[in-house]
Amino acid sequence: MICKGPWPAALPRGCPWDREQSHLTLRRHAIEEVYELIDAIEAGDDHEMAEELVICSCKSFSIASWRMNAARSTSKKSAG
Repeated sequence: MICKGPWPAALPRGCPWDREQSHLTLRRHAIEEVYELIDAIEAGDDHEMAEELVICSCKSFSIASWRMNAARSTSKKSAG
């Protein structure tokens, strides 16, 4: 399974949904994914657990990528 999602490096402006996101707006999505992981763990469903772990990892990577690009953008504006 490959992480799917908006990658700012490929889409510098991102889609409208991406541009509206912040740490606060993304926390609900992160919490939902963790609850789904917990459900899979409690059900003893190894396949679902593996899938949810990948999704949680991809979401974390997406958030980190957004934040890194935002930091780069801010530092470029400060330098320029």
